[in-house]
Parts: sequence; structure tokens; C-alpha cells
Amino acid sequence: MVDIEGEPGNFKVKIRQRPRFVDLSKCTSCGECEKVCPVLRPNEYDMSLSERKAIYKLYAQAIPGAYIIEKRGTAPCRATCPAHVSIQGYIALIREKRFREALEVFKREHPFPAICGRVCHHPCEAECSRKDLDESLSIRLLHRFIADMDLVSDSPYVPEIAEQKDEKVAVVGGGPAGLSCAYFLRLRGYKVTVFEKLNLLGGMMAVGIPRYRLPKEILDREIKLI
Repeated sequence: MVDIEGEPGNFKVKIRQRPRFVDLSKCTSCGECEKVCPVLRPNEYDMSLSERKAIYKLYAQAIPGAYIIEKRGTAPCRATCPAHVSIQGYIALIREKRFREALEVFKREHPFPAICGRVCHHPCEAECSRKDLDESLSIRLLHRFIADMDLVSDSPYVPEIAEQKDEKVAVVGGGPAGLSCAYFLRLRGYKVTVFEKLNLLGGMMAVGIPRYRLPKEILDREIKLI
């Protein structure tokens, strides 16, 4: 409560409502989201004697009955990442050995997890909150791990394409920016053609990074998925 004015029987109350990050018109309180959420938090309802998920209902009789997601701002690692990847999200899934889902989370923002896992200068690790306790997590190597596992699997992950659109888009340049542009446009259903003057795709990833840092087969596999 922020403020109250008036007298008994005729008063007004001003309250501050936190954002729920859940659409009240769609949530049915089925609890399926809570089952799959990988993040645990202390439960305020019983004075932190137990744990709850990051998406939760504070108590069974809560009104409205929809779930709520707790967010305390943007994680320092994600804020520092140039691609704004949900780092804390995919690491939470790795912790539960849900590797395919972790890769899906990464690829929502970044189409090259295996490449980036080899050449990124990982500014996220310098901001990792874990270093306040002991040392930063090996963020770059973690997404390299899930990407490499996927590339050698029998069915590498390919994101679902949204409803097909009639519009066509031309992308000039098959470097990392052009391929990323084509990737996200295709996910949204557009028909994309990439024009590249060289006889290979990848731009500076292909011609500017030595092979001992970025093996050609890794580069070719990720580009082929696009």
C-alpha cells in the first residue's frame, strides 16, 4: 500500500502493483510452467523454510489465480553480452541436464553458439556474480559444450519457422551479420536470399579467424543449419 485517504466507509487506497510477466487472460493456473522452470528461489510464504520456482503462486488461494514471474532486473552477464543472450537461463537448464532446451534458449538470440564458444572474448564472465563467492562461471565453454553436443547428434536442433509469409527479403553479404539477419528473418517466416561475392559464406569468420581457433568444419556445420 502506498497511500490511504478518506474516512471509514468512504476511503481510497493507492497500491503499487508489481508486473506479473504473465498474461492474465491466458494463464489457467494449470501449474505446467512451474513444473519445468529450472530456477529455485527461497519461499517467502513460509519464511524461506522451503524453496519455490521463479514462476509461482504465492499461496494456493491467491487472487487472481494466475502465476507470476519474479524478475529483479537484468543479470549482469546478460547485460554485458553483445547479443543479450539469456545466460542465466541456459545455464540453469544445463544444471538440470536439459541440454537441448538450453541450446534452444541460446539460439533465440544468437545463431552461432559453437562458433561463439570458440572465439568470443566473453565479457560476460568478467561480470559474473559468482566471482563474488569464488570465481566466475565458464560461460563461453558451457555454450560451446551444448552446441558441440548438438552438432554431433543425429538430429541437430533447427528452430521452428513461424507462419510462412509471402514477402521476400534480399540480404547482401554472407558474413556473421548477414547470416544472422537471414536467420531471424527466416524464423519469422520470410523467404530470404543471401548474396555473397566470395565463393564461401561466413565473412570474417571464414577468412579472418585462424583455423586453430575456429575449425572450418565447425563453421560449415553451423552455417549449414541456417
